[in-house]
Amino acid sequence: MVQSYKRIICFGDSNTYGFDPRDPFGDRYPPSERWPDILAGRTGWDVVNLGLNGRTIPHSKRETDLALSMLRKRMPADLVIIMLGSNDAFQMYEPSAEKIAARMDAFLYELTNALPGLPVFLISPPPVEIQLENIQDLFRELIPVYRNLAAKYNTLFAAAPLWDLPIAADGVHFTPEAHNEFALQVEKYLMHP
Repeated sequence: MVQSYKRIICFGDSNTYGFDPRDPFGDRYPPSERWPDILAGRTGWDVVNLGLNGRTIPHSKRETDLALSMLRKRMPADLVIIMLGSNDAFQMYEPSAEKIAARMDAFLYELTNALPGLPVFLISPPPVEIQLENIQDLFRELIPVYRNLAAKYNTLFAAAPLWDLPIAADGVHFTPEAHNEFALQVEKYLMHP
């Protein structure tokens, strides 16, 4: 049976926000080139974009409370899509898949208790093409640990590193083509979970 969605919330970082790395002022792609808006256009769903440049997985009480407050204000919703972890890998001291997963575990625990019954779609963040030691390995290692978290919290799961997503010249952000492909992959997962 195909799931019918009315409102979906996308909670992520700059690749959800739609940051345009070509813009010298740090602006974003137009709606027609941002994956949440593309998804909305393809499906007719109300897709709320809560992406934020630089966002890490909420892990302090203040960050978690703020995130939950933002989500509560957009209720009711049929689903929240969470794709976070990239900035944690860049900002964390000696990052590891286990440390990042521990943050996500704590956030999912708070989220599922604060908004019981809200379905979650957890997406392992896409790979980057930057020259940091072991960074590509780290993003691959996130796939099984995020998959385990999805099983623990009974959420949908997808691994963005397995999708063919062109990355911009900065090595981190989606190209417009990647946004389109990402929206297509998300739609496929949601229409045929």
